[in-house]
Amino acid sequence: MKIFNKDFLEISNQGKCEQGALMIAEPFMVGRFFSRAVVLVAEKTEKGIVGFVLNKVVPYKAPALIDDFPDSDCDLFYGGPLDNDRLFYVHTLGDILEGSVQISEGLYWGGSLDELKNMLRQGYANASNVRFFLGYSGWAEEQLNDEIEMNNWKVINPNTTAIIPPNVNIWDDILTSLGEPYSHWKNFPRHPSLN
Repeated sequence: MKIFNKDFLEISNQGKCEQGALMIAEPFMVGRFFSRAVVLVAEKTEKGIVGFVLNKVVPYKAPALIDDFPDSDCDLFYGGPLDNDRLFYVHTLGDILEGSVQISEGLYWGGSLDELKNMLRQGYANASNVRFFLGYSGWAEEQLNDEIEMNNWKVINPNTTAIIPPNVNIWDDILTSLGEPYSHWKNFPRHPSLN
């Protein structure tokens, strides 16, 4: 099911990457983490930018990899190439989860892992309101600005928290929503050398 429509997305003003934006990888980008990736920008400070890849699924659930983790229906995603032995999470639980940091309206990351485990055990937290990531993606602001200027990324501003339920087709869905100017991105072959 596609979760995107024209009301969901707006092209970022002059390609600026702000906290809460989504970055769509151009189709020529290669590599395990960023090929056809959609990255949520979770934090932007003077120290740099932290993001999480939304559409690269780990073939295991979190309970199989993390000690004392409650049974959960939540998928686990590769957040990026940095600290990929650490667990991160994005959620819509708000400041109910102590220590959470607001990304944008209704969307948060981090917070007390012990509290989150209790919420998972009680069924209050689940795949509809939390996403788990191994590792994260990070850039210095100047580095990312250079990549955006080289058209490695298209920056969009989502206006809902609909990115939380997993959707491995999010890259295709967003490009479809953006319309004709991006149809060549969507239709570009994954392995052009095989054509």
